[in-house]
Amino acid sequence: MDEDLVFALEDIADDPDYVSDRAGEMSATREEFIRLIDRDPAVVRAIVTGPETLLREARRGFDRWERSRDAQKAETLHLSIASAAMAVQLARPLRTRNVNEFDAGGQGADLVVPRRAGAQAWIEIDRTKVKNRRAIEGPVPEWLLAVLEAWQDEGRPLWIARHKKTGCRDTDALFPGTRGGYLTRSTFNKCWNRGMARLGLTGLTPHMMRHIAATLYLAVNPGDYHVVAALLCDELKTVEQFYSRGEGRAAAELFAQVLEDLHPTLGLRGAA
Repeated sequence: MDEDLVFALEDIADDPDYVSDRAGEMSATREEFIRLIDRDPAVVRAIVTGPETLLREARRGFDRWERSRDAQKAETLHLSIASAAMAVQLARPLRTRNVNEFDAGGQGADLVVPRRAGAQAWIEIDRTKVKNRRAIEGPVPEWLLAVLEAWQDEGRPLWIARHKKTGCRDTDALFPGTRGGYLTRSTFNKCWNRGMARLGLTGLTPHMMRHIAATLYLAVNPGDYHVVAALLCDELKTVEQFYSRGEGRAAAELFAQVLEDLHPTLGLRGAA
């Protein structure tokens, strides 16, 4: 199908005009999200540490790049892309289109990198790029910025050189594709799925990361649905409908149980 249609169909899962307000009813994406966590609460650790884990895997490939086979080079680059995409989603939960078409440079860049020591990196996405026309912004933690910079400095130049014959070139896109555009949705999904398989998170989709970010926040700040609505750029009633009862609350409790052992720079240690 046309990529615009695929993105539109995916967005319906979060659209308050389409999501029923009947108690207990959830979209297929949310149901799968709950099943994923319920089967093994330890996946929370794998998710939050995922960008750094995939970066380490990719760097092993970069270290042996010159003596690697073609298939090994492709896998290394796919894991590097997955690490950066996952870092974006943990820094600021976005719809898949906004990750796929993320601009890391040029005028109106979605990633604003600090120019002085100690300053905070930010994600700033103009409202014209967002489905519901709400601008998206938020800070990028240093440990996630390090993953994004590693992709830009180490993986991205190799990706561009490898796909030069297809018209891939150094543009503003974080994930450059053929003919000077963005990575195609099918290639983006292939890279993402390869990374999730390496982490043992088969079935975790980019779109599902929105719900994971919301649940992670609520595990530390129970009942703060207004903040989650702003975080997801969703309607308050939609957020409360899912996260305030039933499986949504249970998922937050599962997250809270394992937060003690998470990455210390997250500032979540002991929050549960």
